[in-house]
Amino acid sequence: RSVWNWMGTRAKPKPKPKPQAKPNGGGKRARPETPLEAGLSTLEAAVAADEAADFARARALYPAALEDLLSAAKTETDAAKKELILSKVGQYMHRAEALKAAAAAAPALRTSA
Repeated sequence: RSVWNWMGTRAKPKPKPKPQAKPNGGGKRARPETPLEAGLSTLEAAVAADEAADFARARALYPAALEDLLSAAKTETDAAKKELILSKVGQYMHRAEALKAAAAAAPALRTSA
């Protein structure tokens, strides 16, 4: 199940072409244009990590995704879309909190420094 489906899109947007490397070697990948796209992309990675039992990675990705989605909700003018975004933020926030609590209880889930 894709996180893109609940936003009413049929498929994940096509990835943008990678930017050409700059002469100074700073060829970083461009971030998606909007906070909503960034949040959904990061959320998709968090869910994939969660489903693959890579809980440390999922715990790192969920907060970043939720931050972008909250940003998107603040600027969203469509009330129904805003409500949907906030609903999903709440749902995934509960999952992120559950992972955090599980990591506190089980040392194997903690990230290594």
